[in-house]
Amino acid sequence: MGLLLLCGFLLAACTPLEGDAVEKEGQKESKEQKEKKSMHQLKNGDTYSNDLSDEVKVEYSHVLDEPFSLGPINLEIGYVGMRSIERVNPDELEELSHYGYYGDGPFRFLLFSYSVENPSDLPVNSPWLISKVILSTGEQLDVTTMNMMPWGQDQFYGDSYVNNIEIVVPFTSDPEDIDSLRIITGEVYDMDDDVVHPPDEKEFRLD
Repeated sequence: MGLLLLCGFLLAACTPLEGDAVEKEGQKESKEQKEKKSMHQLKNGDTYSNDLSDEVKVEYSHVLDEPFSLGPINLEIGYVGMRSIERVNPDELEELSHYGYYGDGPFRFLLFSYSVENPSDLPVNSPWLISKVILSTGEQLDVTTMNMMPWGQDQFYGDSYVNNIEIVVPFTSDPEDIDSLRIITGEVYDMDDDVVHPPDEKEFRLD
């Protein structure tokens, strides 16, 4: 999946890559820069455009800052959001078909941003710190097979902190029917692949 498509999930526009042309300090902001908002700034009912569609609707946007204690590490869910698209750009349908969407009805996706702190001196790893999400509708989202973001950090060394790890997972439920979600974590291992913390779960109300 291309960079621009991935950026479009989380932002109304992407931060320029290194080497891209950027305006000099002090120059007037372009229209695109003024319209750019981080996902934390978006509010319920907002819309923005990206490569997926000319209109992406923010169904839900909330800063959580909810912690999990997973043995030697702390997982903090910083943000959760829901988006919906009524008309996906035809050029993107092939990419989305890999995630079970073929253009029938709206395309909806759930997104998370979280951080991980390891204050201990024990290095650990977890291929999927968030492994599953269960919506209040009963729909179960398998993050291990349906995450649309490139997977990054899975090793967390002693006395370390990793911020802004992002997950995007499609769902089919009507957003108006979702009033809570349950997050299930994966196992945490030491570097010998021995389990140091079992899966855990926590439910969040979407107020």
